Amino acid sequence: FDQERMNRYGQLYSVVGPQQQLATLLYNIGDEYLEAGRIKRAVIMFERALDRLPDFWVLKYNVSVAWCQLAASSIDSGDFAKARQYIDKSVQRNPYNALAYCVKGMLEGAEGNDKEAVQLFLKARKLDLANPDIPYNLGNIYYDLEKYEEALKEYKIALKLDPTEATTYNNLADVYIK
Repeated sequence: FDQERMNRYGQLYSVVGPQQQLATLLYNIGDEYLEAGRIKRAVIMFERALDRLPDFWVLKYNVSVAWCQLAASSIDSGDFAKARQYIDKSVQRNPYNALAYCVKGMLEGAEGNDKEAVQLFLKARKLDLANPDIPYNLGNIYYDLEKYEEALKEYKIALKLDPTEATTYNNLADVYIK
């Protein structure tokens, strides 16, 4: 398995030192695990690569995203303690990852901490103005707080960013009904 990938990626490693070669190999394996949906294995490979190249920003970003995916999966299964561990690792690896704050906001919302969730989504928005999930989730929180004007505004922003999202139209209709 690893030897096959080493052969496949071997030409990429000829211009860098052994630590960079190993880190690149681990990154590529992690990326393949991520594509195959084996997120925990991807995280292990990315973390091992980061041990060798701790300042490599692409690795920091990818491991942060993988931690976010694990956190989101834990939120969906109701394991909030595990989700919090994963999301904290994500933020630790990349404090500029808007997705991390979005998922952390989802966790806070799932736990009923709506005001904290709003603050996290607003922080995520500052980092990524083009992500439609952020205003969508803000709209959901505002709706739950019965702040319908704010929810309406957020759903409209989400639809400007992604006019094909049917769920946002449905939630917008719910606000108009209120």
